[in-house]
Amino acid sequence: MVVLLGAALSHARHRRAAAALIVLSVLHGAIIHGVWRYERRYAEGAREALEWIRRERPSRVIADDKTVEALDFFEGHRPARQYLPFPAAGDWGRSVVILDNFWIRPGRWTSRPAPPEVWAPPSAWRKVYSSERITIYRT
Repeated sequence: MVVLLGAALSHARHRRAAAALIVLSVLHGAIIHGVWRYERRYAEGAREALEWIRRERPSRVIADDKTVEALDFFEGHRPARQYLPFPAAGDWGRSVVILDNFWIRPGRWTSRPAPPEVWAPPSAWRKVYSSERITIYRT
């Protein structure tokens, strides 16, 4: 960005053009920073879950599709475990289920359909971690 700005300023013939380039570059930087801070909240639950996952090392993790996507991304698309979204889970046995309240809360534009087990966990599910953002069960 700095190189492009410098090249553009060296070719600018008028002071107004140079000033416009400087203003546009500052605006561009501010927009990128704002979007980065805004988008960060979408992955907060996955980041929190990843800390727990790395500590506990489960072999199979079931979560909503956005959390699965983020966890796969954080592990460099080479996860050491199996990540499955709710619809593809099939059998819930011997798994860890992550509920990210941001993505599964009903009635919001961000929510995804969650299976009934999420809203009324079976008695066999054991809560192993809970925070304001996520809840983790071991099945």
